Amino acid sequence: MNTIPQPLSLPALPTPTVLAAVTSPPQPAATASLAAQTTIPVGNTPFRLAAAPNGRVYVTNFGASTVSVIDSTTNMVIGSPIPVGVWPRGVAIANGRAYVANSNSNTVSVIDTATNSLVGSPIPLAGGPFGVAAAQNGHVFVTQQDSNTVSVIDSATNMVIGSPIPVGGVPRGATVAPNGRVYVTNSSLSSNSVSVIDSATNMVIGSPIPVGSGPADLAAAPNGRVYVANFTANTVSVINSTTNMVIATIPVGTGPAGVAVAPNGHVYVTNGNANSVSVIDSATNMVIGSSIPVGNGPTGVTVAPNGRAYVANQNSNTVSVLLPPTLTGISPVQGSAAGGTQVTITGTDLFGATVTIGGQPATNLFYNLDGTALIATTPPGAPGPATVTVTNQIDSASLPGGFTYVSPATTLTATPAVIRLNLSTGQFYIPTLSATLTDQIANTPIPNQTITFTANPVTGPITLGTAVTDTNGTATLTNTIVSPTLITTNQYTATFAGSPGHPAAATTAPLAYSPI
Repeated sequence: MNTIPQPLSLPALPTPTVLAAVTSPPQPAATASLAAQTTIPVGNTPFRLAAAPNGRVYVTNFGASTVSVIDSTTNMVIGSPIPVGVWPRGVAIANGRAYVANSNSNTVSVIDTATNSLVGSPIPLAGGPFGVAAAQNGHVFVTQQDSNTVSVIDSATNMVIGSPIPVGGVPRGATVAPNGRVYVTNSSLSSNSVSVIDSATNMVIGSPIPVGSGPADLAAAPNGRVYVANFTANTVSVINSTTNMVIATIPVGTGPAGVAVAPNGHVYVTNGNANSVSVIDSATNMVIGSSIPVGNGPTGVTVAPNGRAYVANQNSNTVSVLLPPTLTGISPVQGSAAGGTQVTITGTDLFGATVTIGGQPATNLFYNLDGTALIATTPPGAPGPATVTVTNQIDSASLPGGFTYVSPATTLTATPAVIRLNLSTGQFYIPTLSATLTDQIANTPIPNQTITFTANPVTGPITLGTAVTDTNGTATLTNTIVSPTLITTNQYTATFAGSPGHPAAATTAPLAYSPI
């Protein structure tokens, strides 16, 4: 008799450090790296999860022989745990029902996701049922790790269809690609492969696909790529479901055990021996950012319809929820098309998020530690409304037309001035010439800009001098000596030649002769 390898197991892991809530000023981008999350206590040794279309998340509690149900809207557990068979492992949703593989009872329990009640008696299924996947045709594929087979259940009748399908050694994980092919991990050290089954014919397609050592779980992305967590190799193999060829191998954390794919194409991989989750972009097969710390011994992961990712932490009896950002507002709502406007963006789960406005990245990002606000500097943009988008490792949120770019505008105002006669020297002079430069969009002064003052006699303009605007945007010339011919002049001009982001401006003000 051949000895069947024992299931891959995760060692006991240390208790993580708990971060206390902190109230502080906004933190700079350099300190922002963690995705927002919350933690939900569930039953003993949570192992796998599945999200139903109604937003409920079903968690198999391996050590308690129960299933916990979480409302993904409130992140609260609904009711009491549902008793199932002994050692529940995989779970999948089909036809409004959750199918739970009970590996030590050799049964599959069926739960109505509308009522959370058991449907009939458990379905007998020998061979140590482990992983579960639901195909588009309503058939439920269950891996049998002790018999190296896969059985098929018709979710319309809850009857087993046909004979078990032979696959590789110790089959565990199962998933269905968009093309209807079923992918099964053969996790024995002599297999290290993935078998492929046609869900329409229940026939194996070709030979098993070699992958990394210890393939544990897998999931299919909307683009047809299948992601396989190789527990022993600390990698993820990527299979093209059209060609059934491995097209990439991606290093992740230690002990990758569970995989799930979000509708946006993000692939979540639980690193069971690193207490973290890696995130992969299925379009590029590149890891996104740093790994996200979660609870002890993360195993399964699933994504609810609202975009939240749920992670089963088997050594801490909890489920971590990785939260996508939300947006509630931006202030101010308009700024110069030249960019440079400092804005405050409010919402939830914003800590560590990137920001684009009109598709261009904002800069100088600072965050509140509670994730409810961030500060950013706008990039240049075309005049008109622009969409504001924030993105964290989980997902993105947008405010369409939330910020309006307006053409840069400046206002220059000058104060009336007089020409005096210095009786001791006989010279004519202007005690003070003053003009203030303002950004009309932001309604703020513009410092460090040169203003030219010009008199306007009938004989033609005469330059009186230049001055630089101060922090109040005001440029001032004092005690300017002028020609006697100017005493008949009735106005002067202040001119700003313009600078990047600040268009040119000019104004006039009265100029009168008043000897004393």
